[in-house]
Order: sequence, then C-alpha cells, then structure tokens
Amino acid sequence: MATLSPAHHRAIWRWHFYVGLLVAPVLIVLAATGALYLFDREIEGWWNTRYSQIIPAGRAAPLAQQEAAVRAAFPGASIRQVRIPHDAGEASEWGITLASGATRKAYVDPYRVRVTGVVDPAYQPLDMARRLHAGLM
Repeated sequence: MATLSPAHHRAIWRWHFYVGLLVAPVLIVLAATGALYLFDREIEGWWNTRYSQIIPAGRAAPLAQQEAAVRAAFPGASIRQVRIPHDAGEASEWGITLASGATRKAYVDPYRVRVTGVVDPAYQPLDMARRLHAGLM
C-alpha cells in the first residue's frame, strides 16, 4: 500500500473540508424540515387554531354531511382529501381544489356542520417546509 506525500494528504483534507462546508448546511436543512414532519398535526393545529379548535357539542355528524357543507360553501370545488379529527375538540380538515384550480384547506366543525375557516396551504409553515425539503432532494 502506497503512502501519500504530505502535500497530497493536505490536498485531500482541504477538499474534504470544502465539501463539508457545502454539504453540511444542506443536510442540516433537510434534517430540520424532515423533523418538522413529525409534528405536522400539532404545528398546523397551533397555526390554524382559530379554525381547527372547536367546542364539542353532542355527536359528530357523518362525513357525508360534512362533505355537503364543504360543497355548499365552495360550489364547483372538488375534494382531494379529508383529515379526520383525532379528538373531540378538533375540526375536520378538507383539502379542496376550487373551480379556478387553486387549492385550499377548509375546516369543518363536525358538530354544527359548518365551515369554520379556509386557508391557502401555500402559506402554511409546514407546506413551505415540505417544498424546501423536497426542493433540496
């Protein structure tokens, strides 16, 4: 096995250092944005608390009735997804695509069967983290 000269050894370590300076920030951002995924429900619940937190009253309506409330509030929209509440104090979250093609998240109070709010997912902190995370990959 051949040994490297001191000049080659320093050159290899110098390149190792420079590559580390370039790669480390990317890995840190990937790790931080990936870690946010673990707490997405809690973060979005906190961020949209005025829409997502409700006061339970009786029994929750079936999803079909909640869907009808979303369709009444957003005529011509198509429903992409629904997120069922984990506890009684949460609203259900409906991912919709408006007739214009824009996407929105609508929060529905499952007890009173009414839309409590709507947000543009493009301006939600976790959606920005997802785009950053996916863009770096």
